[in-house]
Amino acid sequence: MKLNSYAFLVDIMIHVCILTSILSIFFFKIAIKIEEDSLNSLLKGNVRDVKKNITPQEKKVLDTLTPDQKQKILNGIDSINFGDSNNKKILNHTILVVASLLIMTFITILVLILTKRITLQSFLHILGDNIITFLIIVIIETIFFYQVILEYVPINTSFFLKAAINEINNKI
Repeated sequence: MKLNSYAFLVDIMIHVCILTSILSIFFFKIAIKIEEDSLNSLLKGNVRDVKKNITPQEKKVLDTLTPDQKQKILNGIDSINFGDSNNKKILNHTILVVASLLIMTFITILVLILTKRITLQSFLHILGDNIITFLIIVIIETIFFYQVILEYVPINTSFFLKAAINEINNKI
């Protein structure tokens, strides 16, 4: 396939559409859920360890809080907007981008087939090659994701403890 051919253009457009679609679906349907579960599990584990790992100076700070102050801190933490509206904007933007790519690719392929720049048979061959390639990549990436990425711990869990204590100190 020549770099300046119409078939090459169709190949690239199909490749980009499939890749964008797969990445978007993976992120919004799988990765977000796994990340939330992992973070919640990490935070729950750290909350249990807070009293064991707290320094005497930090314990003094916590002991000076009145029940009202503790409640205000908890209310402040509960009321933090963790980006729900921004996440909806990102989802909507992603849907718009994927839909636009699919529509542009469909129109381009339709025009190229109708003007006989490429044949239906060559289009189906390109589509088949891309689907097979991406199926193999998805299998490899899924194995890598579950066997390596999810098992890797990128930060020390005491980081969350220190951040929580800093947050309490800042609210007092």
